[in-house]
Amino acid sequence: TGAYGLVRHPMYTAVLAMMLATGLAWSHWIGLAAGLALAWIGTIIRTRIEDRLLRAAFGPEFDAYARGVPALIPRWAPKASTNRRPPSRSSS
Repeated sequence: TGAYGLVRHPMYTAVLAMMLATGLAWSHWIGLAAGLALAWIGTIIRTRIEDRLLRAAFGPEFDAYARGVPALIPRWAPKASTNRRPPSRSSS
């Protein structure tokens, strides 16, 4: 539900979007490309580590959630038959 129903890591999505907007407004395109590339690589590394930790903590419930919700870039239209609720501690 909410932001976590659109992407698994909404904070990282917001940071990347802010970097893109700031770079477009204030930076030369080469600086923008370099900054976004470095941020993207770091974000991919962090999200993979976080997903691994969440998978260990929540197991199949996280797997079902991850299949239905992209990590960083929202889909144009959500999948119709997927679990879009993040796993909760109370259900494990």
